[in-house]
Amino acid sequence: MPRILSPALLTLVLIVAGCAKPPPAPSQGAATTRPVPPAAGSPAAGTGDDRLPRTGALRVWAHETLRPVVPELIDLYRQRNPDVAIEPAYGAHADLRKALADGGVHVILGFLAFPEGTAAHVVAGNQLVIVTNREHPTLLSVPEDLLKEHIPAVGIAPVDEPAGSDARAFLAEKALQDAIAAKLKQYPTSAGILEAVAAGQLPLGFAYATEAQANPAVKTTLACGLDASPTYAAVKRGKDPLAADFVEFLAQPGAQQVFRKAGYAPVEPHPVGGPGTALQETGDTTNAGG
Repeated sequence: MPRILSPALLTLVLIVAGCAKPPPAPSQGAATTRPVPPAAGSPAAGTGDDRLPRTGALRVWAHETLRPVVPELIDLYRQRNPDVAIEPAYGAHADLRKALADGGVHVILGFLAFPEGTAAHVVAGNQLVIVTNREHPTLLSVPEDLLKEHIPAVGIAPVDEPAGSDARAFLAEKALQDAIAAKLKQYPTSAGILEAVAAGQLPLGFAYATEAQANPAVKTTLACGLDASPTYAAVKRGKDPLAADFVEFLAQPGAQQVFRKAGYAPVEPHPVGGPGTALQETGDTTNAGG
């Protein structure tokens, strides 16, 4: 069985769309490598006083769990670029997948698989943990404690949700998946798991460290110590220079500090899939949406 890395990398995906009509929004509201370069002939934002402010508009779609991060990132970007209008919207994993398939959105932040026809960049780190109720905790010392009889249930997200996939990988590595299969209680999202644990309806559940940090009613009882599927900042062929500039902004110290405050492990964004130019095209670009 292959070794699982640690700590977990979150998957922020930024997709620059072409000219398709945007779909309706669901709701409103550290390795050292080269960062994403600015578009040729265009100044990039937030990287130095010699860069001119940008103008234009961006539509940013983000996974629900990124609500604590996105507004501060937008505010920070607009401090340098006050004439850029940024419209955020939030949704579940399925909403992001649909937006990616339909095209038309400038930027997608979430936990999506590596999209074909894009250049991908890791932008933040995260870690899978097991959480418990802060006031009435069920404590774990080692993963094998999940086998104990006094633990009746453990919350887990679906396999198509990153936290659910990572939790199953963790249990498989520890040879526990079959042994505790009867205890696993599936919730639609890790956010639902956190709510149940916080309410005392569930003793334990799998989630990401950033989610646990944002909920004062829960605490981490065991760090799983594995990497999630790599989180990307990706730009499609025919990319919008303003969206590409936003990708570069995520590499800057100010944006990394926002991630750090929210519990993410800051990283310097780096291309996925080997050396080459930072915006190297990868995969089949026939359906890139540009």
